[in-house]
Amino acid sequence: MVRVVTVATHDCDGLERFRRSCPGAVVLGLDSDRSYDMSYPGGGFKVNLLKRFIESCENDHEMILFTDSFDAIIKNLNFRIDPFVVLFSAEVYCWPDSSLAKEYPQTLTPFRFLNSGGFLGSVGLLREILKFGDISDAEDDQLFYTRAFLSQRYNIQLDTQCNVFQTFNGAQRYIRLAGDRVYNAVTGTYPLVLHGNGSDKNFFNRVCDHVMSVGPDSMFEVPSVLVAFDEPSCVVPLSHEARLLSVTFLKPEHPDSPAVDRCLEYVSVEDNRLRVLAMAEELDFDAVLFVSSEHRLSRLSDLCMTDKKLVAPLLVREGTLFSNFWGALSRSGYYERSWDYVDILNRNIVGVWNVPYVNETFLVKKELFHTMRAAYEHRDDMDRDMRVCKYLRSHGTFMYLDNRYKYGTIV
Repeated sequence: MVRVVTVATHDCDGLERFRRSCPGAVVLGLDSDRSYDMSYPGGGFKVNLLKRFIESCENDHEMILFTDSFDAIIKNLNFRIDPFVVLFSAEVYCWPDSSLAKEYPQTLTPFRFLNSGGFLGSVGLLREILKFGDISDAEDDQLFYTRAFLSQRYNIQLDTQCNVFQTFNGAQRYIRLAGDRVYNAVTGTYPLVLHGNGSDKNFFNRVCDHVMSVGPDSMFEVPSVLVAFDEPSCVVPLSHEARLLSVTFLKPEHPDSPAVDRCLEYVSVEDNRLRVLAMAEELDFDAVLFVSSEHRLSRLSDLCMTDKKLVAPLLVREGTLFSNFWGALSRSGYYERSWDYVDILNRNIVGVWNVPYVNETFLVKKELFHTMRAAYEHRDDMDRDMRVCKYLRSHGTFMYLDNRYKYGTIV
């Protein structure tokens, strides 16, 4: 029996996904006020939280699987365990101190270097490793475990064959999908604990959609939806079995347009949407559906049949590959075609997909109203749609695309 332990300092979509993959996991740190930003060296608090947890464990032979949570999932726990070894995941880069690479032994695979985002061992062995030294909350946890490994004082082995752990940073070219499993083409193994380490999470998110259930989610009951059309020209009747209210704010092309009543003030789309969010809160709506002026919807109720906090309907311009979502991002943060973009667009595969960008038309649950307000209030030189999606990504909010049905078109 393996006990899964992870660390998270706040609830977010990544933690929710991890919990779905491993419902019985012990989550440490939720009562902490520390941030969990791993875009720079840090994370020593994870070591200290684990130290305190291990001290409370009475059975030295109990097996602990420790893993990150925001960017990790567990496919299953059906693996063989060596009780005399602590097995750490391995990655292709020596991080955070690349000068230590020369001290590592050579391996037959690219996965040569210790990664602290996942390891497996008994309570007794982990207790000894955690005594290696003191570490402050702001110091780097991976460097701590790397030095313990290189000291050769402990029976630590690296999972260089990716039998249990699969790190994703720098490994995209080796990873294949085999049904609902991940296959490592260079090691010939099917890893069970997947960790999307590194700054680019988009590929990992796409893989998670394929290996986790992508069929209809549990019922998302939406007793009330406020539908907000950006312009009167895109208003269409939508049927929904529950309470539905449609609104629109007149937005002229230019504030000096002679066709506009002089008593009406010019209002930007951002400000319109902020008004809608305020109205939805005041009237106690459960969700808001924003509809862009370039999109025409033909159905709504099926979009509500998901437990996602933010979900967009698949919309495609007829006769083209132009849609309202991106499957991947380039290094500069703009569009890049993902390997499954065409299959999703053509509905060769159907489901609810984690994507890095959706274009302006989406359903958002009231749990995210505050986040959406902040996203629309954040102004910079980027186009509105890209700015909002970038804000959501940077704050750990997942965006989903639903292609289970034909919801409408792009004009």
